Amino acid sequence: ETLGYAFLHDDKSLCEPAIARLVTAHTSALGGRIFAANSMAVRDIDLFGAAGVRVAANRGLAGIDGVLATACGVAAADPNTSTTLLIGDQSFLHDLSSVRIFADTMYTCPSLKVILINNAGGAIFSFLPIAQAHTLPDEKVNFQTEFEPLFGAPHAIDFSSIAKAFGLRFARCSTVSALRRALWSPEINFIEA
Repeated sequence: ETLGYAFLHDDKSLCEPAIARLVTAHTSALGGRIFAANSMAVRDIDLFGAAGVRVAANRGLAGIDGVLATACGVAAADPNTSTTLLIGDQSFLHDLSSVRIFADTMYTCPSLKVILINNAGGAIFSFLPIAQAHTLPDEKVNFQTEFEPLFGAPHAIDFSSIAKAFGLRFARCSTVSALRRALWSPEINFIEA
């Protein structure tokens, strides 16, 4: 994987484009499929994903609700094909009740992996025009007190505790090499990056 993406060679930190590239390349090598959450996950795959991987997603207007449950259904429909869910933290939190389904699915569909991109909130909303309003002279939007709590929805959720509560095999990855190792490990089915 050397297509000029410098972020794949910097092992000091892991960025969302690198996550999308590594996950799609890994899934393609397995002959598997990706289920992409709406929001940044599907956009990152579109912009930075490796070629040759099958990608499915919920319809755009369906929002971020039910993504984990849908991915479990996709995996259960064809348990012999590797399924990887690439999902953001907000999408995951909006479907937290489906973690039980994921935990049950890991016995019938052991090739299902969930890759959770934790950017501590709704990063996609930073692309909205209102996010830039605080930089305009005639706008009175306070980014920290008005925009960030409502749109960014920051959180301090410990996803390893959720994994432990449901018996998931968890890894937290903060470098390219750690993510590569976790993706190839058959022992891990829930990765936070």
